[in-house]
Amino acid sequence: MLALLFSVALAAEPTITVTSDHTIVGEILVGISLEEAEAIIADPLKMASIDGTTNVTQDGTEGSCKRLNYVIPNPVASISYRAKACPRDSGWIYTLISSDDLSEYHSAWSATQEGTQTRIRYEIRTIPSIPVPQFIVNRQSQSAVDGFLTRLSNYLD
Repeated sequence: MLALLFSVALAAEPTITVTSDHTIVGEILVGISLEEAEAIIADPLKMASIDGTTNVTQDGTEGSCKRLNYVIPNPVASISYRAKACPRDSGWIYTLISSDDLSEYHSAWSATQEGTQTRIRYEIRTIPSIPVPQFIVNRQSQSAVDGFLTRLSNYLD
């Protein structure tokens, strides 16, 4: 029991910031190797299962990129979009292919080794296609990123 309490006490909390262009940036330090983190962030279906709040299906490939269909269920109005996930030097970058719900979407995952731990970084920028105040979008996005990084940390540690 004491070991469990000690490991929970040492668990890192996500840090969340918002940039001037409304990109939400979340980071968390996890106790796995860089290679393990890279394998997880390279698998959008695995990431969706860890998240538990988003439905994702793969819709083919384009070279080293993956075409993905996303649905984020919501009692008021679900959000759906198609995106392309492409590898980059230290992670993956996602760009919008099409959506009736979003006019802009961009996200990126990366991982860097820090001693015996790995820092996972997630950036996301969403602009809805309907008129919604951006501060509301930012607040919802911050909450979603914080929740997902916490679930990811719990899954990995």
